[in-house]
Amino acid sequence: RDRGMQLVFASKKDYARRDDPDWQQALAEEYQALVIPEGGQGRAGEKGLAALAPLTEDYDEVWLAAGTGTTARGLAMHLRPGQTLVAVNAVADQGALRRRWQLLDWPCQWRLLDDYHGGGFGRCGPGLLQLIEHCDGEGLPLDPVYTAKLLAALHGEQQAGRLTHARRLLIHTGGLQGRRGVPGLTHP
Repeated sequence: RDRGMQLVFASKKDYARRDDPDWQQALAEEYQALVIPEGGQGRAGEKGLAALAPLTEDYDEVWLAAGTGTTARGLAMHLRPGQTLVAVNAVADQGALRRRWQLLDWPCQWRLLDDYHGGGFGRCGPGLLQLIEHCDGEGLPLDPVYTAKLLAALHGEQQAGRLTHARRLLIHTGGLQGRRGVPGLTHP
């Protein structure tokens, strides 16, 4: 606010229109603003992942957490056909992300794990909290919104015997500020 920012809340009705290009354009004109879609969604957000792609070349699977799915989709656009993208859905979205992804062309194989959202976006139950505290002790800070769910999924898939002998890269996408919303978690 000190620099002129004005926060404008959206109604549920307006929020439901968040992906409508005409509505985004109207907002941009009304507020004289650059409208950045939720989660950086869209072509510009996807293109931003190109710089990360060379770091994935030695791996069979690339794992990361997903909210809107923009990071996962953007990274997938730069993976090679023999690689598999594994995204852990951090949102209890009743299959919405999966349905969107099934309509898209993919240059690589992909899997979306929907069973590790822990009750929904930003939710952190006792098991997830215990995992975060354990990883803190190992020097690997996790956030309860995304990366803890990613590690919980890896552990769950391993325990269920669903992991092959692949070379895996897990991408820590940050989000440590999410720890502030969980009582008892310190900010590293």
